[in-house]
Amino acid sequence: MRRFGQMLAAGLLLILMTGCWDIDRLVNKTIVNGVGVDAAEDGGMRGTISTIKLLNKGGGQFEAQDVVVEATGGSISELASRLNNVMPGKIEGSKTHIIIFGEQMAKKGVMAPLEYFYRNPKTNLNSSFLISEGQASAILNSTKMDTGSPIAFNILQLIEGSKQATISPHQTLFSLWQTSQEEVSDSVIPIINLQADGELAVENVGLMNGDRYSGVKLSAEQSMVLMLMMNRLEKAAVLNVGTESISRPLTFVARKQNNDMSVSIDKASRKVECKLNVRLSGEITSFPITKEGKADPEALKIEVESWLEKQAEDVVAKLRQANSDALGIGRKVKQSDFAFWKETDWKSIYRDVKISVKFDVRTTSTGALY
Repeated sequence: MRRFGQMLAAGLLLILMTGCWDIDRLVNKTIVNGVGVDAAEDGGMRGTISTIKLLNKGGGQFEAQDVVVEATGGSISELASRLNNVMPGKIEGSKTHIIIFGEQMAKKGVMAPLEYFYRNPKTNLNSSFLISEGQASAILNSTKMDTGSPIAFNILQLIEGSKQATISPHQTLFSLWQTSQEEVSDSVIPIINLQADGELAVENVGLMNGDRYSGVKLSAEQSMVLMLMMNRLEKAAVLNVGTESISRPLTFVARKQNNDMSVSIDKASRKVECKLNVRLSGEITSFPITKEGKADPEALKIEVESWLEKQAEDVVAKLRQANSDALGIGRKVKQSDFAFWKETDWKSIYRDVKISVKFDVRTTSTGALY
């Protein structure tokens, strides 16, 4: 009898718990998958959202179509309210995949505008964050990249491709917030641009100084070298080496890496020195043979190291220009001497930090024939 009572109680609970108590029909929502924020001429903001409209094609088949809407306001909260007023259904931002700040907006600071997203419990903290050359609205309104998928999904593929090529990191709302809270390094943000032919590209990075975009961008080659200096090698880094001593194209593909960073602090002069050793292993995949015969692998290794170190010098110069501690030297200083860190305004002395970068390249292969 007792067992029968337990089974009856369990059956009643299953009946009562069936279904969702907070169900909200999809037709009553506007699904936002991309957000763009630009600086408006009046000092406010111009917001652009890319939403998905499902078109019924019959037979249970639907087609996803982008609908882009813009509004202006003084804050993200005001933009959301105004956009809600012109869109059918309640705006649902939990499916937002990308957030793009125009470069002028990013130069004013990103964390204050993003506060709206961080306070919203439904925000997708894995949303990718980018900075656009020019207006973010132009990126979301781009129609050249027509793959049959919403533009936010296309941009996600560009981000992933850039990350896998070791050109840019995958910067998300969460990683951006985490870096800002730690205050021991600066973020590196993927740059998306609308090219002259109308195509979109993510092929370099921009440097942050605190929560403000410094306006300093790296080239594609410099972006890749910075990722290697940050120990961010993904599947591979294809380095097209060009030096005055080599008349032929040389391509080195880095497959593995191991970095070592050390800092020394002179408390009397308050000078900091950072030494970064980057060890790479990979193969030479292109170096045409001429009448002069085969090249010496050791000589090619030295050429690759020399080229990388020259690129690293240029990267360090841009880090100083931007006052951006993308390498996380501040974190190393804090770990090494917390008392010095606590009494020091790190940003005020960062530009004077001596940064030495040494590359050690090991070639595991020069190809099947050579």
